[in-house]
Amino acid sequence: MIMLKVLGEDKEARTQSWLADLWFDFRKRVMNLLPAAFKGFDCKFALNLLTNNIYKKTREALSMMELKLHCTPGDLQRLEEFVHHQCEAAFIVDILPTLAHLYFLRKIKDFKLKPVKAVSIASVLYCFSC
Repeated sequence: MIMLKVLGEDKEARTQSWLADLWFDFRKRVMNLLPAAFKGFDCKFALNLLTNNIYKKTREALSMMELKLHCTPGDLQRLEEFVHHQCEAAFIVDILPTLAHLYFLRKIKDFKLKPVKAVSIASVLYCFSC
């Protein structure tokens, strides 16, 4: 593992840095490899790979078109039923990897998890994605 950091970089330059772009690409690639090549990683290590306190994108709400790329109307219906305690967790297990990806890509606006719950979500990426 190699760690890179640009020296003498202010906050504004940080968001438009080549290193920030590299980090966001790295995170996406790691998420895709967690279910297969990186399956043996410890959950805490995987979470550390997926989070970064220096380079943060603001969370932007998904547009309806983007949401339809990830979830069907039936998926959204089951999620809503689960939130309102109208169905069991078994009915949404297939949606969990998608939600985990969206969470770590910071595509869910106004939604932040505590570290313990984030580890659970990270484990979903490679436990249920197989």
